[in-house]
Amino acid sequence: MKKLFPMLVILLLIVFCVPLTAFSGVVKAANVPTDLERELDKCGLSDQYTKRDLRDFSGNLYWLIEFDPVGYAIYHPVAKVFSEFSETAPSPYAGYDSIVYGGPSFYYYQTSTEYVNIKTGESTSKNLLVAENLSDSSTDALTATYNSFVDYKVDDAVAPTAADMSYLIPNAYYFQKLNSFGINVRGTCGQLAASILLSYYANYVNVNFVPTEYITPRSGTTTNYQSWSAMPALSNNLHLELIDITEELGLSLGTTGTSIKTILSTYYYDHSIGGVSQQVLTSPFFVDTQMRNIINGNNPMLMFGNLTLPGGGRGNHVVVCYGYRILSNVTYYRVHMGYSGCTDIELANLWSQNVFGQIYSISYSGLHVHSGNFIVNGTAHCGCGAVTV
Repeated sequence: MKKLFPMLVILLLIVFCVPLTAFSGVVKAANVPTDLERELDKCGLSDQYTKRDLRDFSGNLYWLIEFDPVGYAIYHPVAKVFSEFSETAPSPYAGYDSIVYGGPSFYYYQTSTEYVNIKTGESTSKNLLVAENLSDSSTDALTATYNSFVDYKVDDAVAPTAADMSYLIPNAYYFQKLNSFGINVRGTCGQLAASILLSYYANYVNVNFVPTEYITPRSGTTTNYQSWSAMPALSNNLHLELIDITEELGLSLGTTGTSIKTILSTYYYDHSIGGVSQQVLTSPFFVDTQMRNIINGNNPMLMFGNLTLPGGGRGNHVVVCYGYRILSNVTYYRVHMGYSGCTDIELANLWSQNVFGQIYSISYSGLHVHSGNFIVNGTAHCGCGAVTV
């Protein structure tokens, strides 16, 4: 018996010290990625980042993701989706604390007495907000937008079986690298976005879309246009011309898709531009599929946003959309925000369905006219790549 005792001890140690998985066939799970990490991987974004809490004016929580060395994303932690992100644009909140989110392009920080718009420098008194108690229209609109993410279902975006894909219009790098295009004056972002849209057609379809003196060539570049570090600069003259037309027609400078259609009808007439077909889609009578069809037709489009501002008002902002991609049944639209350095921002369709109220686009069936806008090593080139005399 004395000889058996040590053997029993050894057997008991083996039984109780060997992990249960060795007998059950269960393998211990590796570290499971978080929802945020899965979304970063799905969107091809860096895993090198810092994370900060970001709230809107209704107190709803987002996360600000700032990548190293550049890029940012704004993440909805309940719906587990990004509302916007960019791999190349700097974080709109870089260097700011006490940050507040008012929607794409409406980025704020707060002081002890004010909310300050980071892009424009305009401020709104916090006392005014307290007095107005963040009016019902402001709070309700922000909450409704937030809840649109919370209540999101796949059927609201694309078919459940939609394959992951991406699509950019031809020469989309024009928008990605167009950092010089005039200055937004007097809140005329609609006219500015329209001038950016027209400049694309001038460089790749018909020079008559924009007077040649409005576009400044760049020299000394290679003939591989996609390798350009910058696009020809668009002067502010076209933007100002569209403002003049707006005022001559007696329209508000704060434009909608409908008013831009009227303004550009006059512009096309003044410049004898034929072959243009205009289209305006108005919420809620258009769907995500129609927006993607415009891009599939190789046409950029203007997306008109009606975003809630602090103090209860609502403010328009207009972006130029030139591509999209579908990732796990969420469509992200690639847009030029109308700010230098913010030329390739991704906006989730959840946001655009609930905030962007009108879409303006054109198609062109006229004759191509070589522009000669680009000077490459002393030789004139059309935007289509052809050498011109």
